[in-house]
Amino acid sequence: MFFGDFGGYFYALNAENGDLIWQFRTIGDTYFPDGEIQKGATIDRDIVYIGSRDYNIYALNAQTGRGHWNMKELGSWIIATPFVHKDYVYFGTSDTHRFYCISKTSGKIVWQISVPLRVYGSAKEHNGIIYFGCFDGILRGVDPKTGQTKWQFQTNGSRENYSKIFDAEGKFREGFALYGKDYLESEKLIHTLGSILSTPVVDGNVMFFGSSDGGLYAVSIN
Repeated sequence: MFFGDFGGYFYALNAENGDLIWQFRTIGDTYFPDGEIQKGATIDRDIVYIGSRDYNIYALNAQTGRGHWNMKELGSWIIATPFVHKDYVYFGTSDTHRFYCISKTSGKIVWQISVPLRVYGSAKEHNGIIYFGCFDGILRGVDPKTGQTKWQFQTNGSRENYSKIFDAEGKFREGFALYGKDYLESEKLIHTLGSILSTPVVDGNVMFFGSSDGGLYAVSIN
């Protein structure tokens, strides 16, 4: 059994008796020295992939806990649980507002795209498309090899309130400050967009996900 904590430790335990097999300590960073691990891990062929608040995504040997590689995203937590598909790892970032495809063997960047806000949920693959949600209330489907947008769905909250935060070019409108003096009010306004913090679930050709506008969505992805 594998799990991490807010002290920046990641553990491997014997699932039958709870004995500690190994533990790994994240590097930490100036403003987040504990390197908190906020969400889950992904395991693929004896490699464990985790994100941290110290701006790193880590690939660890599942048997020993030793590092395989790490990639640092300067200026942003990596909250989203990494998603592995074929030879690549897909994940979004927090404050740098990006979505990445990197090599699962080396951690080198294959492509990256900008998104308007944070990505906290894990991605999902279906019929050759990578899907992921964003705090802007839009569920995107992108080409796994290029990152080109192939499909998108906007929540009710996003359709109703998008113009309160973004201008016609998709940038923050004049007068809106993400981390200004009234940042708590800004956060409340962001969540009126129907932010998608969840990881989508697919059944057949229907994708299910929840959002912060209080809705549970079932969306056809034919």
